[in-house]
Amino acid sequence: MPYSLNELKILLRERLGEPTEGTFGSAVTYDTGGGSSETRDELLDFINRGQAKVAEDSISQGHSLLQGRRQIAIEANTYEYALPSDFISVLDLFQYHSTVFYRIAQHPLSGLRNLFNPDSTASIYTHFDVFGVTAEVLSQGVASSSVVSSTTFTDDDAAFDTEGITDNVDVIFNLTDNSSATITGQTAQTLTFSSGLVGGRTNTFQYGDRYQVQRGNETLQVLNLYPAISAGDTRSIISETSATSTPAAFAGPFTLSDEAVLFSVSVYIDSAVTSPLRVEVRNAADATDKEYAGIDTAKVDGYNEAIFEYGFKMSKTASYNIYVTDGDGAAVNFVSTGSFTKVKASGYTGDEYLDLYYARYPKPYDTNFTGASEIPDYGIEAVILYAEHVALLKMSGGRNNMATQALNDYREEVGRVLMQRGLRSKNRTTVVGNVIGYGMNRVPTIKNVPITTKLPLG
Repeated sequence: MPYSLNELKILLRERLGEPTEGTFGSAVTYDTGGGSSETRDELLDFINRGQAKVAEDSISQGHSLLQGRRQIAIEANTYEYALPSDFISVLDLFQYHSTVFYRIAQHPLSGLRNLFNPDSTASIYTHFDVFGVTAEVLSQGVASSSVVSSTTFTDDDAAFDTEGITDNVDVIFNLTDNSSATITGQTAQTLTFSSGLVGGRTNTFQYGDRYQVQRGNETLQVLNLYPAISAGDTRSIISETSATSTPAAFAGPFTLSDEAVLFSVSVYIDSAVTSPLRVEVRNAADATDKEYAGIDTAKVDGYNEAIFEYGFKMSKTASYNIYVTDGDGAAVNFVSTGSFTKVKASGYTGDEYLDLYYARYPKPYDTNFTGASEIPDYGIEAVILYAEHVALLKMSGGRNNMATQALNDYREEVGRVLMQRGLRSKNRTTVVGNVIGYGMNRVPTIKNVPITTKLPLG
């Protein structure tokens, strides 16, 4: 049966011989130094450490106690992708390309970098490695203020004060200028960085510049792939003949034939304007469902392309309008000829992606989550044994024979968990083999495994 936090606490208290709070409490205050303190639920902490330890120690070649699956949209000229926050290790990695699955082999990073060509136009990744860390993205968008500044910027559509940004810790990146700075102050729509931007071309924020706010500490592991590939999966999702009206202020509404993740919007404007431009794609029925991109220098003799790098999902059941404003904040008119507007968009439609299977950590318990543990029943004893080991370290104020014995018992129990998991995996494989293997060719597991499902773009 699934075990809740309360049930796990009772099991641990039984093991420790402490049915009521005493040595271990649910609201123990720890001095963290510098006059600061933190209140902790000790048994909750011990159980979380036990769950995480069991998940780590029960990994073997191609198998783990807990598995996660993540489908990652492939982007042009990209060879580094942030991995999920609950990631432990890769179990298997495939690329879905032209209706076929290709398995990507793991290779040391040093080998990946030999003769590495970031401008490669290959269509399939061949090797991967997990190396390095990156930071979690807290906010992203496009600057909306026409004021050029090296110490502040504004995004009228942001809500910085609700996104967990920490002053004097987290970092703002100007992706257009390649500059960055540590955030020193914030309001709902404005960020301040009093020491100024550094490392860029002009070290300023201007209208239409793309930004990204990242945590100051890097905790997400990075998936490195070789070689970098062209974006073979982008498709035209809005064409210039799709417009049903040609108002001066915006183009649209447009309705997609299928869901997509927006990649770029190209516009043909009617006269010279003040650069840069700010391009907005907005749900016609929901003003909060929108995304922005910038165009550094506008031209009137061809398309101006704005790249949307934030994975804006567009539904086939909604209609969208496209707006463009110039560096002065004024609306930009599109060129119109007859019944159509000169605008088009491309996006990812799920025709190509990375399919990642990985060993993962369980959801940790906290004040908001006290439900069933994700660790299967046959792994609960190992969780309790490791939690007991940590608790006994505290009980005696350091290492002791009882804590050591609990750790040895834990290691022995992990062996039983691995055996049990192997038996269950073997049984499941046999059942699947009986279904797909009788009287027909077995499905290959290395390459060219066709599928009929589409990428869920959620």
